[in-house]
Amino acid sequence: MSTGTPGKQTVLVIGGGEFIDTRLAQALSVSALYEPVLLRTHADLRAALPKAAMVVNCVARRPRTILAVTQALCDAARRNPPRRIVHLSSMAVYGAATGVVDEATELQAPLNDYARARIEAESLVLKYVADGGDAVIIRPSCMFGPESEPWVSRIARLLLSRRLGDLGPFGDGTCNLIHVDDLAAVIILALSAANVTGEIFNANADWPRPTWNEFLIRFAQAIGATPIRRISALRLRGEVKLVAPLLRGAALAASRVGASNVVPDALTPTFVGTLQQAITIDSAKASARLGIHYKPLDEMISEAAQWWRAQRVTRTHAAQAGFSDKTSS
Repeated sequence: MSTGTPGKQTVLVIGGGEFIDTRLAQALSVSALYEPVLLRTHADLRAALPKAAMVVNCVARRPRTILAVTQALCDAARRNPPRRIVHLSSMAVYGAATGVVDEATELQAPLNDYARARIEAESLVLKYVADGGDAVIIRPSCMFGPESEPWVSRIARLLLSRRLGDLGPFGDGTCNLIHVDDLAAVIILALSAANVTGEIFNANADWPRPTWNEFLIRFAQAIGATPIRRISALRLRGEVKLVAPLLRGAALAASRVGASNVVPDALTPTFVGTLQQAITIDSAKASARLGIHYKPLDEMISEAAQWWRAQRVTRTHAAQAGFSDKTSS
């Protein structure tokens, strides 16, 4: 088992599907204790594992991939055990739960395929622990911050197109967010924390949580998506039931020719359901056991808005340069 740079422990970061893997690798690279190795090709897992002191499993997106990679990791780790595995799960495992939920809250139906895969993956990790391995599970809330496609870029596009705004009762759910750098900090703390083998930690900012309506209005103001539109229940239902299936089909077809970015975002039932859910992810355990401190909401929104505006300027300049090249050729 290699330690990489003298004095540093090599951390294998298994990526795939979320931006947390690259942000975590950046945070590890500037630490005094760890040296990251980012693994994107999961077929190389068995060869890479013996060279790592610790592992962070950030695999995401497709349920089948989540399960296959987690199973492969646990199987390989039984042959070449790392010092610790930190497995990234999701608040999705809580399903339809409402109110304040902590790590002991019973997981409630209905659960979609993604949530079921997350629960099964957790079971694989806990079985690895029962067999003598060392692993910790982290359940983050919605990952927010620069480079977040679902919770910054998508929401910004929808706000600017006036397809999101004040959603009335459809936006009265509790806004659960964690800044991506705070999540990276939770993971890094979990790598070295004592007496946490087999533990599960929620990761969610601990400031007073606004409703999604309140968050959407504040974020819209920060990116200049004003005036803020009130979205009627009739329009929102139409978006979810009629428009979303068409857009998903169009996006699938467009992705085959490399043009998925031209299709508008779909307001899916899962996304809209999140904005309605009155659930508060309690992260007191992580605060007490790991000592994490979270960025204030105003700072999170300001930073994300600044990043988004910069990205829009960059894309506009690139598009103008491309048009100029075409007209001059």
